[in-house]
Parts: sequence; structure tokens; C-alpha cells
Amino acid sequence: MKIRHCGIGFLVCGALMGLVFMAPGLVEAADYPIKGRAISIIVPFAPGGANDVAARVQAPVLEKELGVPVMVVNKPGASTQIGMTQLVQAKPDGHTLGLLTLPGAMLAYLDPSRKAIYSRKDFKVVAMQSWDPNGIAVKTDSPHKNLKDLVEAARVNPEKIKVGTSGLLSTDHMVLLLLQKAADVKFGIVHFDGGSQSITALLGGHLDAVVTTSSTFLSQLKSGNVKMLGITDKEENKFFPGVKTFDAQGYRVQYGASRGIVVRSETPKEVLGILGAAVKTATDDLDLRKRMNEMALTVRYLDEKQAGAFWDELEAQTKPLLSLAK
Repeated sequence: MKIRHCGIGFLVCGALMGLVFMAPGLVEAADYPIKGRAISIIVPFAPGGANDVAARVQAPVLEKELGVPVMVVNKPGASTQIGMTQLVQAKPDGHTLGLLTLPGAMLAYLDPSRKAIYSRKDFKVVAMQSWDPNGIAVKTDSPHKNLKDLVEAARVNPEKIKVGTSGLLSTDHMVLLLLQKAADVKFGIVHFDGGSQSITALLGGHLDAVVTTSSTFLSQLKSGNVKMLGITDKEENKFFPGVKTFDAQGYRVQYGASRGIVVRSETPKEVLGILGAAVKTATDDLDLRKRMNEMALTVRYLDEKQAGAFWDELEAQTKPLLSLAK
């Protein structure tokens, strides 16, 4: 760029030049999202599970609000670590979002042996949107008719009753560890890269039971292929009538998955504001809420500030659980 004589003084000219060099950043925030450039939502789980579906349900609404294509990109593996690593390596320009699942996303960086390249400070939550308690299920023809049957089988056969989870140090894994502690038993824990994969293994006769988010069981429950033995909610869940809570069956376990949208912490405030408004509109969308109800997902919206505080509080509560996984 050729700079001509300013003629209004060195300091004023320098200030104008400063504005010239600041302008691209300001324009990027004001013009967000960049027209013709897609936004990606990284889902750190395999296709087909409740986490994947939660992202795909809201993508069309976000696309309508933001005026650019919104694509869901599955990056499963290592209990969200692969997907979250890709998110933290992306440009903080609001064109790469992540599907956040708590407490799952925090477990990788809380475990030093995982050597995650990120921590809590690397992310900002745009908003949390839903609550999905965990459940434990068996095949319909299983000899285990209730949670106590499964627990007592594990007591008689330590580490022989195979129970699947969606991944090492996943929310499912934490629930299973809490159940083991509450019942004083040991299961044979088998990890997969998603809840749908563990259910497939259950239906194939390779597992005795599966722990995953309750909504993931929905289609198999409707088909009569599985039966839920318990749910980790505080009270009976409206989507699963007749399924007793773990607490009601004598095993104090309350846990579940909260889902939302997350970005890198360096994302400009203006971009966060635009994204936050779009996510709020998506959460309030009647069609989206209807679809969430159809998928047994409880709508629970937390804005950026509330969601950030929730993450911090949940992290403090979850840290002690890591010792159970060792």
C-alpha cells in the first residue's frame, strides 16, 4: 500500500494508519458470518447417537438465522478429545463451532495421562441447550429384570458382567463408576466411540448391558429391542414413564449430559453475541423443541454467563470422580 503525505501531523496520520490496520478485524466481526463461507459444528461423537442428532436438529435453524450453510462434522474418538482438539486448533472466527457435552468434554483435560492440549481457559460457551440423564438398558430377553438383578449378577461374577459405554472417561463411564461405588460391585466395562455403537454391540449379544444417555435408547425402546432398568435423573423422567431412578432403587447416582455450543476463547465478543442470539432463537424454535421432545431431550437453556458458571461448578464436582477411574 502506497502512503502519501498526510499533511495533518504525524500523530494524526499515525492514528489514521492505526485505524487502517485495525479495520479488517472490525469488519470481520461486523460482517460475521462471512457470506458464502460455511459454519461447521464439530460433533466429537460418531454419527447416529443423541449427541449427533442434537447438532443436526439445530443446524437448519442456525443456517436460517445466520444466512450461511451450517454443516455437522463428526470427529469421534478418545471420548471427545479428538473433536475438541480440532476445535481448539481452528481459527477463532466463529466459523468453527463445537457441540459441547458436559461433563464429558472436561474429563479429557482433567486427566493428566490424556495429555490434552487444551483446558477450560481455551473455550467459551455460547449457550447450553438441553439436559439428557443417563440410563442403563439390557436386551428385552435379558434375565435381568431390574437394576438390582444386574448388580447382584456382578456381585456373584465380578468383572464378568459386560457393560458398554460411549467411551473411556465419558459421562457414561462416570455413571458406571458411581454405580459400582454405590453398589460395591465391579462390572466388566467395555468402551466404544459412541452410544449407538455400544447399543449395536448389546443387540449383537456382545454385552450384558449398556449405559448411555437415555435419549439414545429411544428408538430401540420403541422397537421393543431393549428395556431400561434405571435412569440417573432426580425424579421420574416424563419421556420414560415407569422407569425408576437409580436413587429410587437404592443406588444414589444422579448424573447426565448437558449439551450446548462452544467456541475458542479468543473468538471476538461481537461474534459471540451474534452466535448467542442465533442459538437462543434456535432453542426457542417451536419445531426444534418439538423435535427435541420427540428425541426425549429436555430443553434447558443457559446463556453464555450462566453456562460458563455451570461448567466451572460441574468441573469442581467432577474432579473427585477421576480417582474412581484409575
